[in-house]
Amino acid sequence: VVRATPVRKNLRLAVSRLAPGEDFKDAVLGLFRPNGRLESAKAAIVYCNFQLQAELVAAHLYTNGVTAKSYHAKMTTQERDRVQDLFCRGRCRVVCATVAFGMGLDKSDVDAVVHSEIPRSVEEYVQQVGRAGRDGRE
Repeated sequence: VVRATPVRKNLRLAVSRLAPGEDFKDAVLGLFRPNGRLESAKAAIVYCNFQLQAELVAAHLYTNGVTAKSYHAKMTTQERDRVQDLFCRGRCRVVCATVAFGMGLDKSDVDAVVHSEIPRSVEEYVQQVGRAGRDGRE
């Protein structure tokens, strides 16, 4: 048994509230636009609680010039493998995913993780947030 603290000092956590009437898709897009918090992020994961939301957010980002793909359990194994491969090779900047994404993901340079809502458990949250900053960068 290995025991270690899940705290990593190179991670920065922030909470943002949507403005009244603001759509989550637009809020996420704003993060990746010029002067957005994640403008310089080369690899990011947007965790969504629902498959349809992952698809809609990815489509909205893609339509607005951000290379993004969705990833969820209803996709075929081939589709999921392709998205993960594109992301790991830097050919896809953002993956909008459900909890199906991340287990077994070997990508150390994930710059940011965004959540549409609070994950269902603390363990899920720690697992998802822990996808970022594995290369030691802030």
